This record gives sequence, structure tokens and C-alpha cells, in this order.
Amino acid sequence: MRILQYGLIASAAILAIAATRHYSLLQFLGIQQILQGKAGKAMTGSGKFDSAGVLGVVRHPWYLAVFILLWARDLSLTEIMINMILSAYLVIGTFLEERKLVLEFGENYKLYQQRVSMFIPLQWLKARLQGRS
Repeated sequence: MRILQYGLIASAAILAIAATRHYSLLQFLGIQQILQGKAGKAMTGSGKFDSAGVLGVVRHPWYLAVFILLWARDLSLTEIMINMILSAYLVIGTFLEERKLVLEFGENYKLYQQRVSMFIPLQWLKARLQGRS
């Protein structure tokens, strides 16, 4: 069981690192907004829509990494309840962010939503099994 646990934690770390290549960490932490004195738009470094790399597998790799880290540890009843609340918070926040991204990127993001899964890479797996990239 420990091997599975450590494997999940390692996969969360890989997801987080892979996503860092596509996101602005300063924007995510709110530092860029403070420096610029205004609310920023896209999380990407360029401010443009990006669906390359890990973002072609899942739309929210950082949130998926957080889910994995929440649940891939030894859990007591209290921790399970806390994780359920935190998971609900992440899901609600993700849906709100999705609305913002649709407003920001329009039809491009709607097409992206149809092509790439939010958390679990089911559409990516389906495409791989059917022999598409």
C-alpha cells in the first residue's frame, strides 16, 4: 500500500512541475497582480490560451495534484471529513474558474473543454486507445 501511496505522491509532484512550465507562478500566487496594481487575466506566462503539454491531458493539473496529495496519505476520520470539504471547495472553485476562462478565451476555451477532461484524463485515454494524438 505504501508503494501506491508514494507513487500517487510522485505523480502529483510530476503534474505540478509539468504545469509550472505552462503557468505563471507569480500570477498564481498573486504577486504579479500586486506588482502591476491590477487584476491579471490568464495564468499563462504569455497571457494567451495554452493547451500544450500536460494541459492537453487535463485542464487543471495543479488542482488534480492537490486532490491526489489530499487523498494519498494516511487518513483518520477527521482528515477524511476535512478532505471532503477541501475537495468540494476545489471543485466549486474550478467551476467558477472555468466560467472565467470561457469569458476570457471564448470559443477557443469551449472547444478545449470538449477535447480535454477537467481532472481525470478520460478523453486523453480514449483518444490514445483509438489511436489519435
